[in-house]
Amino acid sequence: MELITEYIVGEGMIHEAIHKFLTLPFITLMLTAALLVSCVEVTHLETGETTPQEEAAVQPPAWQNYFSPDSPYYNNTVGRVNVRTGPGIQFSKIGFIPPSEGGYIQGCNEDFEWCQISYNDNGDIGWVKMEYVGEGTR
Repeated sequence: MELITEYIVGEGMIHEAIHKFLTLPFITLMLTAALLVSCVEVTHLETGETTPQEEAAVQPPAWQNYFSPDSPYYNNTVGRVNVRTGPGIQFSKIGFIPPSEGGYIQGCNEDFEWCQISYNDNGDIGWVKMEYVGEGTR
């Protein structure tokens, strides 16, 4: 008999709690919060502002703030510039760029000291140290 009594009391307590939460002030508060959230979204869309996620999606890679992907970069030394498999002298040489020759940059390392460049008529790509390569100095 005790179990039935506790169950009925427990059920009554749950019913009372639900009733308290569904009072007019609570419903009003929830509707007001929903309305405010929807206004923020509409304002965001109407003003044309972008979110940080949207801005990150349309930003060019950082290297494009320093080097143009649309301009050729040439060896501006009197000797050959080594082309390597990676951004550093510890990487293997895979070719070279003769003086006054070059190509287009495809990407750069984080400090922009080394960049990938297309460096011959075949369109091969390798890494060069940018202190030896310049834009439009053919």
